[in-house]
Amino acid sequence: MNLSIYPSNATQPKRSDRGQTSLKKILIITFNTLLLFVLSAEIYTRYQIYHYDHSQDKASAYLQRVLLYRDVNHFMDKRNHDDLNSDNIRYQHEASDIQAKDTNVLFLGDSFVYGFLLSLRAAIPYQFEEIAQPQFPDRKINGINFGWVSASPYLELNLLKRLGKKYQPDVVILDLDLGDFYDDPFYETVAERKSIYRFASYVPFSTFVIENIVAQFSYSRYESIMGFPKSQLYVNERPISESLPYINRYTLKNLNAINDYTKNELHAKFIVFVNPKTFHYNEKESPHNWMKDIVKRTPYSFEIFDYVDELSKESSYPVVSLLPVFQKTTVFPTAFDQDAHWNRDGYKIAATEMVEQCKRLGCFEIPLAPPLKKGEDAP
Repeated sequence: MNLSIYPSNATQPKRSDRGQTSLKKILIITFNTLLLFVLSAEIYTRYQIYHYDHSQDKASAYLQRVLLYRDVNHFMDKRNHDDLNSDNIRYQHEASDIQAKDTNVLFLGDSFVYGFLLSLRAAIPYQFEEIAQPQFPDRKINGINFGWVSASPYLELNLLKRLGKKYQPDVVILDLDLGDFYDDPFYETVAERKSIYRFASYVPFSTFVIENIVAQFSYSRYESIMGFPKSQLYVNERPISESLPYINRYTLKNLNAINDYTKNELHAKFIVFVNPKTFHYNEKESPHNWMKDIVKRTPYSFEIFDYVDELSKESSYPVVSLLPVFQKTTVFPTAFDQDAHWNRDGYKIAATEMVEQCKRLGCFEIPLAPPLKKGEDAP
């Protein structure tokens, strides 16, 4: 008697066939679960981006990153900064307080101009004003702070075009930090939707995941995928010959564009100052720096300043290294114990040197007049 559930003339499924069917079901369930998770994460992330509360003190590292995909400028907002004017810049006055007869010095830069970890009165623009004003009592000197944390020349040009004319600058000073050489290609790649950021607006969560996966690759592999170096301080970690293609393609291009806009549209002088890191002049500074794994001296640390010295001879605008003045200083410390940003004394050293260089370059002379238009008589 045949007790099988299958007819005697039917072919019974092989055990391997049953195993393959079960595997397929598992794979389908796994794929659908993963797809549902990714879709949920994308919806949640986009909701977080478009409903971000600017009044909260600090966003998570994840949210900060994906917010950049939407707005690479990540400009400041009065809702989470209490010392901004109506244009959301860290300046104690309004644009309407500025007069053409004043000597108006506008500062572009990142956290070193903004005055990270300190009040706006400790930042370079304000100290510049305080140092210069007694030396030129016959005129009003305004140090206008256009800096914000993690800015770079690529973003600073956008802000200068948007607000620069309102503040009637006679001089535009750009303070360049070594991290800007990384930030410029990164911001441009994100803003122009290149590499893995092509669809970042639509799938921010997936972009973030891919970004972190690629970050585990070797330096050369990362560079070939992303289009720029892996390290934030790559100019400090490799021969200058390997860094120059990126410096020229991005940062130097942006500096030239800022100079052109400053000269042709603002009719002002343009000066670039280049910051050293603390390890360039005193390795005892910031002994407990939270970024000490990369903010440290290497065999290539001073090559970037050799490049700056050469650039200063060739450039159509002044490029001034702040390394010599910090190497000569007897002030200690110039930076915080756990963070390599300058303290008030460090900012004062920089501001003092900027005043001296501006005096040498004639920045405090009669403000530059716009070029005469065709048919217009000189005053």
